[in-house]
Amino acid sequence: LKVISLSTPYNAKGLLISSIEDKNPVIVFEHRWLHEIQGVVPKKYYKIPLGKAKIVKKGKDITLISSSYMVIECLRSAKILKNYSINAEVVDIQSLRPLDIKTIINSVKKTKKTIIVDNGGVNFGISSEIMARLYENLSTKQKETCQIERIGPPDNPIPSTRELAKYCYPNYIDI
Repeated sequence: LKVISLSTPYNAKGLLISSIEDKNPVIVFEHRWLHEIQGVVPKKYYKIPLGKAKIVKKGKDITLISSSYMVIECLRSAKILKNYSINAEVVDIQSLRPLDIKTIINSVKKTKKTIIVDNGGVNFGISSEIMARLYENLSTKQKETCQIERIGPPDNPIPSTRELAKYCYPNYIDI
């Protein structure tokens, strides 16, 4: 079973084509707040590989790891951080299963500071899995020198109305 998470119109098309053509079952997570996002989508046929994270913004000072709508918030945060001379790297995991831990680890090793921004509750979610995988794969010395944090909505149901839900999800200022 493969699980993907869409974040932009461009990756929605590429990941969906890859999902349709994949021989395995694929679950697609689509955040309702992305329905109004606009972007360039080529008419030509293209695929984005399943199981591969994408660095959507290169940086050297901190890594922001997220998926789906939180990628948009991380990019907004990166713009603000740049005003303070902090160059953030933003990683869109795109695929929750299989998880491209190699790309994530390489970014964390480079910046040594990381915030994992979860769309769901931080307990038992993708941020928990990423954090566990980081600690399993980093050396003892790397664990001592890397700072890894995570944020996400509170561990309770998210209201269905956007006016109330906006107080639950992390935003670019929280990040």
